[in-house]
Amino acid sequence: MPQAHRTLTRPSLDERVKQLGRGLNLSEDQQAAVKRILEKRQQDALRLRLDASMTGEARIDQYRALQVRTVQEIGAVLNEEQRKQYNPLAPRDLPQAPQQRSVEDWIKLTTPKD
Repeated sequence: MPQAHRTLTRPSLDERVKQLGRGLNLSEDQQAAVKRILEKRQQDALRLRLDASMTGEARIDQYRALQVRTVQEIGAVLNEEQRKQYNPLAPRDLPQAPQQRSVEDWIKLTTPKD
């Protein structure tokens, strides 16, 4: 029996605004402002993606600058307490990957010894 493919879907812009609204206890006005900021970010990101004149490195730099600018614009909408909770650019504590063998380890294990 074929296995069904599962696709990952990103939350819609409205869903992301609602999540931020709940997580940061945003007022209606703040949510509206955040939505405008995220809509502008989407438009700017699309423009970057479609700009064939840009090198890959320049595009990445522009995406990073767009992300930083978006975080700053959202931060300007928040009060001091909300800003303390909102920092999407902070490094996250990710669990360590399990110890994996390298290709060299595999070669050593599979190569017959003389």
